Amino acid sequence: MPELSIIVPTCSRQVPLEQCLRSLVHQSLSRERYEIVLVNNGDKEHARLFIAPIVQAVDPGIRVLQAPKNLGYAGGCRYGVDNTDSEYIIFHNDDAIADPAWLALALSEFKKTPDLGALVCRVVDATGPRIQHEGVTQVVPNALFWQTGWGEIDNPKRFEEPTVDLEFFGGCIW
Repeated sequence: MPELSIIVPTCSRQVPLEQCLRSLVHQSLSRERYEIVLVNNGDKEHARLFIAPIVQAVDPGIRVLQAPKNLGYAGGCRYGVDNTDSEYIIFHNDDAIADPAWLALALSEFKKTPDLGALVCRVVDATGPRIQHEGVTQVVPNALFWQTGWGEIDNPKRFEEPTVDLEFFGGCIW
């Protein structure tokens, strides 16, 4: 059983999906320590024509699960969780490209912080150095949240140390 499962729900976006999977396969963390679980929210014909060739080209070891129907993103994540036994579960968008050190760095943070319940990564736009997401700030109690950093120029030194955020949303959640 792998230590980590990266669950990637998908439906029909070919180019981002292939780039996404390639970035997940080429992590600095040893491939034996994690699995990639691709949840197909499309029909079986979609899987045969679209997903199977991508998986074959990228890494035939990627596990593909066929959802019984389109479950949406959250339902696809849940379907993936129900079909894995790993200690750590990662939800990853099918259009997100992971930095090669991402998995090892995040796992290291979990190992050194045993009471950590969830981890959200900073998301930077692939076309430029602008932040898409790095967390949220609640501006009205129980009502309004504001994305921190959205649209700002990325500065990797800004978060050399992890920050605690009691409210979180993200494109990649541990």
